[in-house]
Amino acid sequence: MSAALFVADLELHYGAARALRSVSIEAAPQKITAVLKRNGVGKSSMLRAIVGIHTISSGAISFGGQQQQVAIARALVTGASPLVLDKPTEGIQPSIIKDIGRALQFLRNEKGMTILLVEQYLDFCQELADHIHVMDRGEIMHSGPAADLARPEIRKHLTV
Repeated sequence: MSAALFVADLELHYGAARALRSVSIEAAPQKITAVLKRNGVGKSSMLRAIVGIHTISSGAISFGGQQQQVAIARALVTGASPLVLDKPTEGIQPSIIKDIGRALQFLRNEKGMTILLVEQYLDFCQELADHIHVMDRGEIMHSGPAADLARPEIRKHLTV
């Protein structure tokens, strides 16, 4: 059975610097959810907070009712959901990126996995994701279906 991931009003500070501002996202069961934007806007900080590497300032993170460390350990050992990936296409040649995409589709479609994907490669996300969240300066600027990536007003948030 696949677990959902819920992040509510997540705040994260590095000393006095505020890295995440009231971030709320959901990765639905048996769906691929992508978090997008250029480097330095908080995507990796968000993932590190979700998996317990960084201590959050406030907010809540929950997985199918289990503590996050138990859920992550179970996912790694047994292949259970959720699978959290930080920029899996970075530095990878295009043919391998297609293989990664096929593997993620297989895990979602055939194994029923919940996947949270942090990525900069928009076409990759548009092809794979069911739902997207666009971040900027530690905040979620847009949430919606992956088809929203084709909209000019959404794409403008994703340009450097």
